[in-house]
Amino acid sequence: MTPHLTRQLSGVVCPTPLPMRASGTRPHRGQARPVDRTDRSTPTPASTPTPTLTEETRETMSATPTTTHPDQLFLPGQAAAPEGPVDMSMMYLMHHGFRRDLRRFAAAAEHTPADDSATWAALARRWDLLAEVLHHHHTGEDAGVWPALLERADEHERATLEAMEAEHAGIDPLLRSCAERLAALAAGGGTGAEREAARAALAVRMAEANQLLGQHLAHEETDAMAILQRHLTPEDWDRIEAEAFESQNGPRSCSGWCPGSPTGSPPLRGGRRSRWPARRCGWSGG
Repeated sequence: MTPHLTRQLSGVVCPTPLPMRASGTRPHRGQARPVDRTDRSTPTPASTPTPTLTEETRETMSATPTTTHPDQLFLPGQAAAPEGPVDMSMMYLMHHGFRRDLRRFAAAAEHTPADDSATWAALARRWDLLAEVLHHHHTGEDAGVWPALLERADEHERATLEAMEAEHAGIDPLLRSCAERLAALAAGGGTGAEREAARAALAVRMAEANQLLGQHLAHEETDAMAILQRHLTPEDWDRIEAEAFESQNGPRSCSGWCPGSPTGSPPLRGGRRSRWPARRCGWSGG
């Protein structure tokens, strides 16, 4: 631009540019400008302030107790470990030992030679020990645990608890039958065919006991323990243990039966170990 043209334009005031159409171009010559119809009479509402907690509300929240439940022991083969206020680690540890021994007895009955009287005698002694511990365990449940829960249970829960006692009653005859057949094989006698027939019959009984007890333990862990956690407090459970289990002093030979591993009880979640002393689980430590 030349200096002369610059001086001519220096006093010219440029008009306000027209609004753009939606297409982005200026309106054609003679076209009316768009009218701004925005209603500016209504003020823009202010944003809602964030509510603040009063001192009274803060004190109420801080005074509300936080419910924490113990970590429940969960071992291989276990069906469930319902959450709740009562630490059932000892119960699940005992179940672990029962499953382990029944599984091993079933395998021994199938593979031990029918004429090996010494091995059958050792198996018979071990079976008597297991049966005594299992009977003590079931007796404590029938005398203390299920009655306490039946007092508080609804109709549906009562059906489950009554089934627990019925299942115990069905297991006991199988345990006695296995004991009698083990004693017969340990005594020897009879022909080879007769001993083999006795061994085969025992294997069938052992397999039935293993299956029936496994089903009962799974039912108890899944349903009965959930009922227990809904209705009992740790104090309730301590009282039941003292009255229904510890008051019987346990089987006289319980110290020879170990529900856990040979070197110690299985660790709980988080690396903890059971809080129960050895005497409460029949643990001899070796």
